Amino acid sequence: MRGRGEGIGRLWERVQRTKEFNGQAAERVRLILPSVVLSAALPLALLIPLLLLSVAPPAQAQGGYSPWRTFNTWNSGLAHNVVQAILQDSEGNLWFGGTSFGGVSRYDGASWQSFTTENSSLAANVVQVILQDGEGDLWFGTGWGVSRYDGASWQSFTPENSGLALNAVRAILQDREGNLWFGTREGGVSRYDGVSWQSFTTENSGLADNDVWAILQDGEGHLWFGTWGGGVSRYDGASWQSFTTENSGLARNDVGAILQDSEGNLWFGTSGGVSRYDGVSWQTLTTENSGLADNDVEAILQNGEGALWFGTNDGISRHIVGTAPPIIVYLNLITTGGQVYTSTGQITLPYSQRDITFEFASGDLKTDREDLRYVYKLEGHDPDWQVTTEPFQETARYFDLPSGTYTFVVQARDMDFNYSEPAHARITILPSPIQVYGLLGLLATLLLVLAAISISHWQASHRIRQAIKRKFNPYLSGLPVREPDMFFGREEALAEVLDTIHNNHVAIYGERRIGKTSFLHQLDNRLREAEDPQYLFIPAFVSLQGVPAERLFYTLMSVIARSCRPHIGSLDLIYATKKEGYDVYDLVDDLEMVLEALKATTDKQLRLVLLLDEGDELNEYDPKVQARLRRVLMSKAGQHLRMIWSGLSIDREWKLGTSPWYNLFAIEKHLPPFTLDEALRLIQEPVKGIYRYDKDAIELILQYSEHKPFRIQQICLATINRVLAQKRRRVTGPIWVTREDVERAYQGLAAGEAISREVAERGKVGLLEKQVAEGQTEYQVNTDGQGDQ
Repeated sequence: MRGRGEGIGRLWERVQRTKEFNGQAAERVRLILPSVVLSAALPLALLIPLLLLSVAPPAQAQGGYSPWRTFNTWNSGLAHNVVQAILQDSEGNLWFGGTSFGGVSRYDGASWQSFTTENSSLAANVVQVILQDGEGDLWFGTGWGVSRYDGASWQSFTPENSGLALNAVRAILQDREGNLWFGTREGGVSRYDGVSWQSFTTENSGLADNDVWAILQDGEGHLWFGTWGGGVSRYDGASWQSFTTENSGLARNDVGAILQDSEGNLWFGTSGGVSRYDGVSWQTLTTENSGLADNDVEAILQNGEGALWFGTNDGISRHIVGTAPPIIVYLNLITTGGQVYTSTGQITLPYSQRDITFEFASGDLKTDREDLRYVYKLEGHDPDWQVTTEPFQETARYFDLPSGTYTFVVQARDMDFNYSEPAHARITILPSPIQVYGLLGLLATLLLVLAAISISHWQASHRIRQAIKRKFNPYLSGLPVREPDMFFGREEALAEVLDTIHNNHVAIYGERRIGKTSFLHQLDNRLREAEDPQYLFIPAFVSLQGVPAERLFYTLMSVIARSCRPHIGSLDLIYATKKEGYDVYDLVDDLEMVLEALKATTDKQLRLVLLLDEGDELNEYDPKVQARLRRVLMSKAGQHLRMIWSGLSIDREWKLGTSPWYNLFAIEKHLPPFTLDEALRLIQEPVKGIYRYDKDAIELILQYSEHKPFRIQQICLATINRVLAQKRRRVTGPIWVTREDVERAYQGLAAGEAISREVAERGKVGLLEKQVAEGQTEYQVNTDGQGDQ
């Protein structure tokens, strides 16, 4: 660290300009290095090139060389001074056209020749654009159409004999595909593919303005259209984008020329000078800061030697771009308290010095200090490069920087867009005391989290060991799923029924063991837990399996009373004393008493929901019994009853108008096999963290089960039992279940089922022989089985 003194703020004290050599501007930079600068211990690496600059003679004195030169009608064979078109042909000749009715001038490096309407078939003497196509033909855009010259003959194109939008052609381009583009005065752009014409205007495209003066295809194939008044439009083949003085560094919105040089930089000739863009920063050359003959630039060319030619309203300016970069930037860092650090090494600052100013300076052989620009970036803070825009802007300020490590990078850029070597300053802002304490707290929290993870890992391993020890196997076979945590799938069907049961009866049907009973049990659970603001649901699960018709109403009432007991306690109901001969009238009386008691306990509307399992038994009852049950549902008390019927299928006779069940069910819901997602959940979720099926094992279970939930449970139960029988162990993580495990388990199931069928068949034959011997003439075997999975 060292005192700031007057430092680099007085590095440059005086710039002396002299005018010499054919009236062209030549600048000699003389540095006056006062004692205060020397006393500031300026680095020797910076002093030496600055001293060389101070004693260097003017550029013109060194052999008369200047990077700028102007050609006009007084010092060359140029036909006119207003130059709007420049071309270097394949033979190296330079062609110049303009609006002074002078036709076209050709310069071969030694002599000049002009072509006009008098000595050629040029369409008009006002030539605003020149192009040489891939065949070597020359195209001249004039105020009266386009002329093509193949070296021997001329041909003209106008709106009368082609698809050209207007006669006044200001720009011509041949793209990579060979298409010709013509920019017109007020007609937009016309494209000619050799067969047909197409026009683009502000009405049918994203073109900024219909007055198109320049067209360019860049290295990426994008088309650029310079307009007079609308800025520049870029077309990538699909979309358009416009650049103006408001959203870019373009000098003016009147763009008469566009060039991409050999380095990839874009040059835009405008009515306010030449704007250059290198992808990072913009720069504008004018008569004030360069040797440009006039600020109205309507033609730009880079010849084979790399020199740039600018066609202006006052002649042609040639510029040979310099390649010598500015000297390395000198960099200081100034903190909040005014302390100055050099850019050497690592700089560490306390949290209290978060406001930082960077000072920098450079020098150049050709560019004045006021015209130097700097690009800089604070890595870790700035998302993009920043560019200075004002003369003598040699500082960058940052305020309230967060704690952390940053690298400041800065480069000087001269008028030729040469960049100096970058200067770097690496700084670290220490955390605040609060942040330090917070970091310690975070570290402590992290240690606790790691400890918790270790404990959790140990618990998981312990849980696996204990599960294996107690032969954990959660799958069910032959029993309905009553617990919610073991029920997977059917969520959409459950939601549909729960949304409808307020005011409608529902029928659930599906093949045997498809999960109807489990579905009813889950409805029972959800209705009990429902927190509906308007309804109090009291579900009553009733299985009709083995219930004779004469016991139907007694069975229904006993289940209803048992379900309502938590709400109203025990009542003096008829069913409690009349177990025989209990009929539909007794049911209605008891039901009305229960409802009255329930109404006294809540302000909500009541819904007693009968979950009727094995509902196919109703088909075997006398139709009179069925009709009586319907009357109960249609009675005054029945207004509070809702029935969810479950069975194998809807009887076709129920659809008849004479059926007791005609038009009773608002929803008839079919339960199909599981979807793939539902089947995967049923396979994996019950044993998650203990066992893990590999991909082939899962595919085999899906194949064998056909996605039927009962079959999935059955196969998984047998598979896990096989794994347990093998006493398989794993040090960490769940135990893997393989395809072989599933295949062997399924083979065992298939063998067991074959034996069961054989035993059943033998039992049928023996029973039939016994019945025949006893003289019985009818026999029917109940094959329904128990329950419904």
